[in-house]
Amino acid sequence: MRKMLRLADWCRGAGAVLLGGLPMLLAGAGSSHAAVRVCTAHVTSDVAVSASEVTARREAIMSWVRKSKSVTIPHPAWRIANLKVLKCVPAQSEAGFECVAHAAPCTIRQIAPGPR
Repeated sequence: MRKMLRLADWCRGAGAVLLGGLPMLLAGAGSSHAAVRVCTAHVTSDVAVSASEVTARREAIMSWVRKSKSVTIPHPAWRIANLKVLKCVPAQSEAGFECVAHAAPCTIRQIAPGPR
């Protein structure tokens, strides 16, 4: 049991980092092909105001998606965006919440882009 605990502690620490690259070593660096996530510059949504926080969050994300479509990403998804921030505060002008979404839209490419 004591060995198992030590192994678990090791896996959470540096061991997980070392073992994380093991599949790449086994596959071979020259023969592996993988999809990559390619991101663009950050996009900020319009301020969404609603009586419920859930609705205001949803509207802010939908606004972010609409604005992100104008940035060379044809089908942006909040789920795969990079550095996401979704901030909500109580609305000052009326009862409810104000939310804004901010993130870098990304897409998945099957072929990695060339070096910059």
